[in-house]
Amino acid sequence: MNKAKLLIIDDDVDFVSIMKNFLSFEGFECDSVGKLSEVPATLEESKYDGVLLDIFLDQSSGLDLLPLIQEKQPFAKIIVVTSRSTVPLAVGSMEAGAYSFLEKTTDPGSLVAAVRDRLFREDISQINADFDHLGIIGESDRIKELIAQIHQIQAFDTSILILGESGTGKELVAKAIHAASKRKGGRFEAINCGAIPENLLESELFGFKKGAFTDAKTDKKGLFELCAGGTIFLDEIGEMPLAMQVKILRVLQEGEVRPIGSDRSIKTDTRIIAATHRNLEQEIESGGFREDLYYRLSVMPIHIPPLRERLHDIAPLGKFFATSICKRYGIPPLEFTESDMALLQSYHWPGNIRELQNAIERAIIMAKGGRLNFEPWLSSRKPKKQDDQAPVEAPFIFNFDEAKEEFEKNYISMLLKNTKGNVAEAARLSGKFRSDIYRILERYGLKSTDFKP
Repeated sequence: MNKAKLLIIDDDVDFVSIMKNFLSFEGFECDSVGKLSEVPATLEESKYDGVLLDIFLDQSSGLDLLPLIQEKQPFAKIIVVTSRSTVPLAVGSMEAGAYSFLEKTTDPGSLVAAVRDRLFREDISQINADFDHLGIIGESDRIKELIAQIHQIQAFDTSILILGESGTGKELVAKAIHAASKRKGGRFEAINCGAIPENLLESELFGFKKGAFTDAKTDKKGLFELCAGGTIFLDEIGEMPLAMQVKILRVLQEGEVRPIGSDRSIKTDTRIIAATHRNLEQEIESGGFREDLYYRLSVMPIHIPPLRERLHDIAPLGKFFATSICKRYGIPPLEFTESDMALLQSYHWPGNIRELQNAIERAIIMAKGGRLNFEPWLSSRKPKKQDDQAPVEAPFIFNFDEAKEEFEKNYISMLLKNTKGNVAEAARLSGKFRSDIYRILERYGLKSTDFKP
C-alpha cells in the first residue's frame, strides 16, 4: 500500500470527492482545498508528498500557485490536472515548475494509476529488481564498472560519497545502493542541501520541539529519526553551510541527533549517502568544506561519468525514456531513426542524462507525423562535429597503451609547469582530484617540486 500524503487543489467538488475515495482505497492520505484564499493556510498545516493542482481554479490560473507551493512544500511533486488538455498547456505547466501533467478522464481508476506512477516513478519500488544493475541503464565499460562497484559494497554499511556532474544520476545511484544493501527494507529520503535555507534544512533533518521557534506548535521528528534503519541521501552536500557540516559530522561520529529546542540527544541508526558535483578537496583548501567531514563521508567514493564519456549509452537510455514517456502520455511508442541517434550522439550534453530526458520528452511532444522532432529543442544548441577537430599527428608510432602513457606524462608535466608545481591548481584546471594528480606523478617518477620555480 502507498503511504504518500496528497493535497488536491481543485474547485470541482465531484471530482475531488471521487478522487479522494479512489486514492484512499489505494492507501493514499488525502487533503483537499477548493478556494484560492484557503491554499496558503493549507500548505502550512502539513507536509505533502504530492500536490494535484487544477490548472483552472476560481476563474484563475492554478499555475500562479506554483511558486507558493514550491516554497511551502519543497519536496512535493506537483502534478497539474485539467479537463482541457493541450500541448501548450502541458509544456507551459512543466516549464513553470510542475513535475508532470495529467488530463482528467471519465475513468478515475486510470487517473489514480497515473498519479501513482508519477509519484513513485523514481522511487525505490520502481527499481527493477529483475535486473542486476538495479535500474542503472547503460552498456558502456564505465557503467559496468559502476554497477560492479555497487555490488562490491552492498554488504558494507559504510558512508558513501557520490561524485559527478549535475544530471548524471547521482540520486538514482544512491537509491540503487540503498536497494542493494541490508537497509533496503528501511526508508530512503533524499534532500537537496543547496535548494533550501539553512534553518529549514536543520529542522527537516533534525526535527524540533514544540516552542523551539514561533511556528513550532507541535513536536516534529526529523528525517534522521524517521529514517532509522534506512538511508538519507544528502544531495549537493558541497553547498551545505559550515555550521550544518559540524552537525552532520556529529551524526557520523556519535550516531545521534539533537532536535532544535531540545536539551537531549537521540540515538539514530541511519546511513548517510552524500553527493556533490563540486571538487571537495578544492573546497577544503578554500575553507568552504570541513576536511574531517570529507574523510568521514568519503570512506567509499563513487564516481559517475558524464554522458559525454559514455555516448554508447545514449541509445539504451533514449529507448528507455521514449518508451516510458510515451506510456505516460498514452500514445503509441515512437522509434528513433539513425539520424536521430546520430544527432544525439554528436551533442556534448552539458546537462547529462537529465538534459537527454528533457530533449526526448520535448521531441515526443513536438513530434510530426509519428516521428520524433528534435529540431526545436536542439536548434539553439551547438553539436560538436568531428570535422571541427583538427587531426592530431603523432611524431612517432606507438601502440595504444604507449601513446596513452606518453600523452599522460606530457600532459601532467605541462600542467605542473604552467601551475609552477601547484597540485591544487593543477587539479582544478584538469578537473581531477589532488589524489589523482599525485598518483599520476608517482606513476611516472615525477615530483611536484620539480616544477616549482
